[in-house]
Amino acid sequence: MKVLFDHQIFTLQKFGGISRYVVRLAEMLKSEGHTPEISAAMHQNYFLSQSKEFGHGRYYSEQFLRGQGRFALLFNDWVFRFKQKVFKPDIVHETFFSGRSLKSKKYPTVLTVYDMIHEKFPESFPANDKTAEAKRHAVQRADLVLCISESTREDLLSFVETDPSKVKVTYLGFDPVTHVSSAKIQYAPTDKPFLLYVGSRGGYKNFSVFMSAFAELGEKFANLQVVAFGGGLFSEQELALQSKLGIADRVFQIGGGDDFLNCMYQQAVAFVFPSLYEGFGIPPLEAMANGCPVISSNRSSMPEVIGNAGLFFNPEQAAELKSAIVKVVEDQHLRETLVAFGYERIKEFSWQKCMENTLKEYQELLDNV
Repeated sequence: MKVLFDHQIFTLQKFGGISRYVVRLAEMLKSEGHTPEISAAMHQNYFLSQSKEFGHGRYYSEQFLRGQGRFALLFNDWVFRFKQKVFKPDIVHETFFSGRSLKSKKYPTVLTVYDMIHEKFPESFPANDKTAEAKRHAVQRADLVLCISESTREDLLSFVETDPSKVKVTYLGFDPVTHVSSAKIQYAPTDKPFLLYVGSRGGYKNFSVFMSAFAELGEKFANLQVVAFGGGLFSEQELALQSKLGIADRVFQIGGGDDFLNCMYQQAVAFVFPSLYEGFGIPPLEAMANGCPVISSNRSSMPEVIGNAGLFFNPEQAAELKSAIVKVVEDQHLRETLVAFGYERIKEFSWQKCMENTLKEYQELLDNV
Protein backbone atom coordinates (compact mmCIF):
# COMPACT_ATOMS: atom_id res chain seq x y z
CA MET A 1 0.00 0.00 0.00
CA LYS A 2 1.27 3.48 -0.92
CA VAL A 3 0.58 6.12 1.73
CA LEU A 4 1.55 9.76 1.33
CA PHE A 5 1.82 11.88 4.50
CA ASP A 6 1.76 15.64 4.04
CA HIS A 7 4.15 18.26 5.42
CA GLN A 8 1.94 20.25 7.77
CA ILE A 9 3.05 19.07 11.20
CA PHE A 10 6.72 19.03 10.24
CA THR A 11 6.74 22.71 9.33
CA LEU A 12 4.87 23.58 12.55
CA GLN A 13 6.53 21.37 15.15
CA LYS A 14 10.18 21.06 16.18
CA PHE A 15 9.46 18.36 18.75
CA GLY A 16 6.16 16.85 19.81
CA GLY A 17 3.94 13.83 19.99
CA ILE A 18 2.18 14.36 16.66
CA SER A 19 5.33 14.46 14.54
CA ARG A 20 6.77 11.51 16.48
CA TYR A 21 3.57 9.54 15.78
CA VAL A 22 3.65 10.23 12.01
CA VAL A 23 7.32 9.29 11.67
CA ARG A 24 6.94 6.10 13.74
CA LEU A 25 3.81 5.09 11.80
CA ALA A 26 5.57 5.60 8.47
CA GLU A 27 8.62 3.66 9.68
CA MET A 28 6.47 0.74 10.86
CA LEU A 29 4.53 0.66 7.59
CA LYS A 30 7.78 0.49 5.64
CA SER A 31 9.14 -2.27 7.87
CA GLU A 32 6.06 -4.35 6.94
CA GLY A 33 6.70 -3.99 3.21
CA HIS A 34 4.39 -1.07 2.45
CA THR A 35 5.41 2.11 0.64
CA PRO A 36 4.89 5.22 2.77
CA GLU A 37 6.29 8.62 1.87
CA ILE A 38 6.53 11.83 3.90
CA SER A 39 6.40 15.01 1.84
CA ALA A 40 8.27 17.70 3.80
CA ALA A 41 10.81 19.41 1.58
CA MET A 42 11.38 22.20 4.12
CA HIS A 43 10.86 21.40 7.79
CA GLN A 44 12.08 22.09 11.33
CA ASN A 45 11.31 18.70 12.86
CA TYR A 46 13.80 16.72 14.94
CA PHE A 47 12.16 13.30 14.54
CA LEU A 48 12.01 13.62 10.77
CA SER A 49 15.61 14.82 10.53
CA GLN A 50 16.74 11.80 12.60
CA SER A 51 14.77 9.23 10.59
CA LYS A 52 16.99 7.02 8.44
CA GLU A 53 14.05 6.21 6.16
CA PHE A 54 12.38 9.60 5.75
CA GLY A 55 14.91 12.26 6.75
CA HIS A 56 15.62 13.37 3.18
CA GLY A 57 13.83 16.73 3.37
CA ARG A 58 15.82 19.87 4.15
CA TYR A 59 15.98 20.76 7.84
CA TYR A 60 15.84 24.46 8.71
CA SER A 61 15.96 26.24 12.04
CA GLU A 62 12.75 27.37 13.68
CA GLN A 63 13.92 30.99 13.33
CA PHE A 64 14.48 30.62 9.58
CA LEU A 65 11.10 29.05 8.94
CA ARG A 66 9.39 31.70 11.05
CA GLY A 67 11.00 34.39 8.91
CA GLN A 68 10.27 32.55 5.67
CA GLY A 69 7.01 30.98 6.78
CA ARG A 70 4.84 31.94 3.81
CA PHE A 71 7.49 30.90 1.28
CA ALA A 72 8.07 27.57 3.06
CA LEU A 73 4.32 26.88 3.14
CA LEU A 74 3.84 27.64 -0.56
CA PHE A 75 6.91 25.64 -1.53
CA ASN A 76 5.84 22.62 0.54
CA ASP A 77 2.33 22.84 -0.90
CA TRP A 78 3.77 22.79 -4.43
CA VAL A 79 6.07 19.84 -3.64
CA PHE A 80 3.18 17.92 -2.05
CA ARG A 81 1.00 18.35 -5.14
CA PHE A 82 3.91 17.32 -7.38
CA LYS A 83 4.60 14.22 -5.27
CA GLN A 84 1.00 13.13 -5.60
CA LYS A 85 1.32 13.14 -9.39
CA VAL A 86 4.58 11.19 -9.31
CA PHE A 87 3.93 8.90 -6.33
CA LYS A 88 0.26 8.16 -7.10
CA PRO A 89 -0.66 7.14 -3.53
CA ASP A 90 -3.44 4.79 -2.54
CA ILE A 91 -4.12 7.03 0.45
CA VAL A 92 -3.25 10.60 1.47
CA HIS A 93 -2.85 11.01 5.23
CA GLU A 94 -3.04 14.62 6.43
CA THR A 95 -0.81 15.25 9.45
CA PHE A 96 -2.57 18.34 10.80
CA PHE A 97 -5.59 20.53 10.17
CA SER A 98 -5.97 22.71 7.11
CA GLY A 99 -9.03 24.66 6.09
CA ARG A 100 -8.34 23.77 2.46
CA SER A 101 -7.61 20.55 0.66
CA LEU A 102 -4.05 20.06 -0.58
CA LYS A 103 -4.91 17.15 -2.86
CA SER A 104 -4.42 17.40 -6.59
CA LYS A 105 -6.76 14.43 -7.27
CA LYS A 106 -9.51 12.56 -5.46
CA TYR A 107 -7.33 10.25 -3.43
CA PRO A 108 -8.95 8.71 -0.32
CA THR A 109 -8.03 11.00 2.55
CA VAL A 110 -7.25 10.06 6.16
CA LEU A 111 -7.00 12.52 9.03
CA THR A 112 -5.85 11.87 12.60
CA VAL A 113 -7.48 13.89 15.38
CA TYR A 114 -5.37 13.98 18.53
CA ASP A 115 -7.59 15.91 20.94
CA MET A 116 -10.32 18.54 21.17
CA ILE A 117 -8.46 20.95 23.43
CA HIS A 118 -9.12 24.01 21.26
CA GLU A 119 -12.83 23.32 21.42
CA LYS A 120 -13.03 22.45 25.13
CA PHE A 121 -10.60 25.09 26.39
CA PRO A 122 -10.77 28.02 23.93
CA GLU A 123 -9.67 30.40 26.68
CA SER A 124 -6.24 28.74 26.63
CA PHE A 125 -5.58 30.02 23.09
CA PRO A 126 -5.40 33.43 21.36
CA ALA A 127 -8.70 34.83 20.11
CA ASN A 128 -7.47 34.66 16.50
CA ASP A 129 -6.48 30.98 16.72
CA LYS A 130 -8.15 29.18 13.78
CA THR A 131 -7.25 25.60 14.71
CA ALA A 132 -10.79 24.57 15.66
CA GLU A 133 -12.22 25.94 12.42
CA ALA A 134 -9.53 24.29 10.30
CA LYS A 135 -10.05 21.01 12.16
CA ARG A 136 -13.77 21.10 11.45
CA HIS A 137 -13.15 21.57 7.71
CA ALA A 138 -10.50 18.83 7.67
CA VAL A 139 -12.76 16.35 9.50
CA GLN A 140 -15.74 17.00 7.26
CA ARG A 141 -13.83 16.50 4.00
CA ALA A 142 -11.84 13.43 5.16
CA ASP A 143 -12.93 9.96 4.08
CA LEU A 144 -11.61 8.41 7.31
CA VAL A 145 -10.92 10.06 10.66
CA LEU A 146 -8.70 8.31 13.19
CA CYS A 147 -8.98 9.35 16.83
CA ILE A 148 -6.30 8.34 19.32
CA SER A 149 -8.77 7.38 22.07
CA GLU A 150 -12.46 6.66 22.54
CA SER A 151 -12.62 9.79 24.67
CA THR A 152 -11.34 11.92 21.78
CA ARG A 153 -13.81 10.27 19.41
CA GLU A 154 -16.73 11.10 21.69
CA ASP A 155 -15.55 14.69 22.05
CA LEU A 156 -15.05 15.06 18.30
CA LEU A 157 -18.58 13.88 17.53
CA SER A 158 -20.00 16.26 20.14
CA PHE A 159 -18.26 19.27 18.57
CA VAL A 160 -18.17 18.50 14.83
CA GLU A 161 -21.10 17.46 12.67
CA THR A 162 -19.85 14.52 10.62
CA ASP A 163 -20.66 10.89 9.79
CA PRO A 164 -19.91 8.81 12.95
CA SER A 165 -19.27 5.70 10.85
CA LYS A 166 -16.11 7.21 9.36
CA VAL A 167 -14.62 8.08 12.78
CA LYS A 168 -12.52 5.23 14.19
CA VAL A 169 -10.09 4.74 17.10
CA THR A 170 -6.44 3.74 16.76
CA TYR A 171 -4.35 4.03 19.92
CA LEU A 172 -0.86 5.48 19.85
CA GLY A 173 2.31 3.61 20.72
CA PHE A 174 5.35 4.96 22.50
CA ASP A 175 9.09 4.59 22.10
CA PRO A 176 10.67 1.77 24.13
CA VAL A 177 12.67 2.88 27.14
CA THR A 178 16.43 2.87 26.78
CA HIS A 179 17.88 2.24 30.22
CA VAL A 180 20.91 4.46 30.69
CA SER A 181 23.01 4.44 33.82
CA SER A 182 22.29 7.59 35.80
CA ALA A 183 26.05 7.80 36.38
CA LYS A 184 26.43 8.76 32.69
CA ILE A 185 24.13 11.78 32.83
CA GLN A 186 23.34 14.52 35.32
CA TYR A 187 21.32 13.66 38.38
CA ALA A 188 18.07 15.19 39.55
CA PRO A 189 18.40 18.68 41.10
CA THR A 190 17.74 17.19 44.54
CA ASP A 191 19.04 14.22 46.50
CA LYS A 192 15.75 13.99 48.41
CA PRO A 193 12.67 11.94 47.47
CA PHE A 194 10.66 13.71 44.77
CA LEU A 195 7.42 13.63 42.81
CA LEU A 196 7.82 14.05 39.06
CA TYR A 197 5.76 16.24 36.74
CA VAL A 198 6.43 16.24 32.96
CA GLY A 199 5.62 18.73 30.21
CA SER A 200 3.85 22.06 29.85
CA ARG A 201 2.06 23.45 32.90
CA GLY A 202 -0.38 26.15 31.77
CA GLY A 203 -4.17 26.24 31.74
CA TYR A 204 -5.85 22.85 31.54
CA LYS A 205 -2.59 21.11 32.50
CA ASN A 206 -3.61 22.05 36.06
CA PHE A 207 -0.14 22.39 37.58
CA SER A 208 -1.36 24.98 40.10
CA VAL A 209 -3.69 22.45 41.73
CA PHE A 210 -0.74 20.09 42.06
CA MET A 211 1.19 22.87 43.81
CA SER A 212 -1.71 23.53 46.19
CA ALA A 213 -2.01 19.82 47.05
CA PHE A 214 1.74 19.54 47.57
CA ALA A 215 1.74 22.54 49.91
CA GLU A 216 -0.93 20.87 52.07
CA LEU A 217 1.09 17.72 52.74
CA GLY A 218 2.39 19.04 56.04
CA GLU A 219 5.52 18.65 58.14
CA LYS A 220 5.44 14.86 57.94
CA PHE A 221 6.37 15.16 54.24
CA ALA A 222 8.72 18.14 54.55
CA ASN A 223 11.51 16.06 53.00
CA LEU A 224 9.51 15.48 49.80
CA GLN A 225 10.30 17.61 46.72
CA VAL A 226 8.80 18.21 43.25
CA VAL A 227 10.73 18.07 39.97
CA ALA A 228 8.99 19.60 36.94
CA PHE A 229 10.64 18.26 33.79
CA GLY A 230 10.37 20.32 30.60
CA GLY A 231 7.76 22.99 29.98
CA GLY A 232 10.23 25.87 30.19
CA LEU A 233 11.38 27.88 33.20
CA PHE A 234 8.83 28.76 35.83
CA SER A 235 6.91 31.94 35.03
CA GLU A 236 6.70 34.87 37.42
CA GLN A 237 3.16 33.79 38.30
CA GLU A 238 4.30 30.26 39.10
CA LEU A 239 7.18 31.50 41.25
CA ALA A 240 4.82 33.87 43.07
CA LEU A 241 2.38 31.02 43.77
CA GLN A 242 5.14 28.74 45.06
CA SER A 243 6.41 31.52 47.31
CA LYS A 244 2.90 32.21 48.61
CA LEU A 245 2.40 28.51 49.36
CA GLY A 246 5.78 28.30 51.11
CA ILE A 247 7.22 25.62 48.80
CA ALA A 248 9.56 27.64 46.56
CA ASP A 249 12.65 25.90 47.95
CA ARG A 250 11.15 22.43 47.33
CA VAL A 251 10.07 22.75 43.68
CA PHE A 252 12.59 22.51 40.83
CA GLN A 253 12.36 22.89 37.05
CA ILE A 254 14.76 21.06 34.75
CA GLY A 255 15.01 20.00 31.12
CA GLY A 256 16.94 17.51 29.04
CA GLY A 257 16.73 14.64 26.58
CA ASP A 258 14.87 11.35 26.70
CA ASP A 259 17.67 9.54 28.54
CA PHE A 260 17.62 12.09 31.36
CA LEU A 261 13.82 11.98 31.51
CA ASN A 262 13.87 8.19 31.81
CA CYS A 263 16.30 8.49 34.72
CA MET A 264 13.97 10.97 36.41
CA TYR A 265 11.06 8.53 36.09
CA GLN A 266 13.23 5.77 37.54
CA GLN A 267 14.32 7.89 40.52
CA ALA A 268 10.93 9.49 41.34
CA VAL A 269 8.69 8.30 44.16
CA ALA A 270 5.73 8.77 41.80
CA PHE A 271 4.67 10.52 38.62
CA VAL A 272 1.80 13.02 39.01
CA PHE A 273 -0.50 13.80 36.05
CA PRO A 274 -3.12 16.38 37.13
CA SER A 275 -4.34 17.41 33.65
CA LEU A 276 -7.99 18.32 33.11
CA TYR A 277 -7.88 16.94 29.57
CA GLU A 278 -5.69 14.78 27.33
CA GLY A 279 -6.43 13.26 23.94
CA PHE A 280 -4.29 10.25 24.90
CA GLY A 281 -1.45 10.96 27.32
CA ILE A 282 2.00 9.50 26.62
CA PRO A 283 3.75 10.49 29.92
CA PRO A 284 1.84 7.97 32.09
CA LEU A 285 2.96 5.19 29.73
CA GLU A 286 6.55 6.45 29.92
CA ALA A 287 6.30 6.37 33.71
CA MET A 288 4.95 2.78 33.67
CA ALA A 289 7.73 1.67 31.34
CA ASN A 290 10.28 3.08 33.79
CA GLY A 291 8.75 1.41 36.86
CA CYS A 292 7.35 4.66 38.26
CA PRO A 293 3.96 4.62 40.07
CA VAL A 294 1.32 6.80 38.38
CA ILE A 295 -1.02 9.23 40.18
CA SER A 296 -3.45 10.60 37.61
CA SER A 297 -6.48 12.76 37.02
CA ASN A 298 -9.63 10.75 36.33
CA ARG A 299 -10.70 12.90 33.36
CA SER A 300 -11.03 12.37 29.58
CA SER A 301 -8.76 9.63 28.18
CA MET A 302 -6.67 8.99 31.30
CA PRO A 303 -8.69 6.09 32.80
CA GLU A 304 -9.00 4.59 29.31
CA VAL A 305 -5.24 4.61 28.73
CA ILE A 306 -3.95 3.98 32.26
CA GLY A 307 -6.47 1.30 33.26
CA ASN A 308 -5.73 -0.29 36.63
CA ALA A 309 -2.12 0.92 36.61
CA GLY A 310 -2.75 4.26 38.28
CA LEU A 311 -4.27 5.85 41.37
CA PHE A 312 -6.91 8.34 40.21
CA PHE A 313 -8.21 11.59 41.70
CA ASN A 314 -10.60 14.43 40.83
CA PRO A 315 -8.29 17.09 39.29
CA GLU A 316 -10.46 19.93 40.57
CA GLN A 317 -10.02 18.83 44.18
CA ALA A 318 -6.56 19.49 45.64
CA ALA A 319 -7.59 17.48 48.70
CA GLU A 320 -8.10 14.35 46.58
CA LEU A 321 -4.69 14.76 44.98
CA LYS A 322 -3.12 15.28 48.41
CA SER A 323 -4.76 12.07 49.64
CA ALA A 324 -3.52 10.12 46.60
CA ILE A 325 0.04 11.38 47.10
CA VAL A 326 -0.02 10.38 50.79
CA LYS A 327 -1.25 6.88 49.93
CA VAL A 328 1.45 6.26 47.33
CA VAL A 329 4.29 7.77 49.37
CA GLU A 330 3.40 5.87 52.56
CA ASP A 331 2.35 2.51 51.12
CA GLN A 332 5.23 0.58 49.58
CA HIS A 333 2.93 -2.32 48.69
CA LEU A 334 0.68 0.04 46.74
CA ARG A 335 3.68 1.45 44.86
CA GLU A 336 4.87 -2.05 43.99
CA THR A 337 1.36 -3.03 42.85
CA LEU A 338 1.02 0.02 40.61
CA VAL A 339 4.45 -0.66 39.10
CA ALA A 340 3.55 -4.29 38.38
CA PHE A 341 0.23 -3.32 36.81
CA GLY A 342 2.06 -0.65 34.80
CA TYR A 343 4.45 -3.16 33.25
CA GLU A 344 1.45 -5.21 32.12
CA ARG A 345 -0.51 -2.20 30.89
CA ILE A 346 2.17 -0.90 28.54
CA LYS A 347 1.99 -4.16 26.57
CA GLU A 348 -1.30 -2.85 25.17
CA PHE A 349 0.41 0.08 23.45
CA SER A 350 3.16 -0.18 20.83
CA TRP A 351 3.92 1.35 17.47
CA GLN A 352 3.50 -2.13 15.97
CA LYS A 353 -0.09 -2.31 17.23
CA CYS A 354 -0.70 1.29 16.20
CA MET A 355 0.46 0.47 12.67
CA GLU A 356 -1.56 -2.77 12.46
CA ASN A 357 -4.77 -1.05 13.57
CA THR A 358 -4.16 1.89 11.25
CA LEU A 359 -3.46 -0.44 8.33
CA LYS A 360 -6.71 -2.28 9.03
CA GLU A 361 -8.63 0.99 8.80
CA TYR A 362 -6.74 2.02 5.64
CA GLN A 363 -7.66 -1.28 3.98
CA GLU A 364 -11.31 -1.04 5.00
CA LEU A 365 -11.44 2.45 3.52
CA LEU A 366 -9.95 1.27 0.21
CA ASP A 367 -12.32 -1.71 0.08
CA ASN A 368 -15.28 0.67 0.33
CA VAL A 369 -14.10 3.33 -2.13
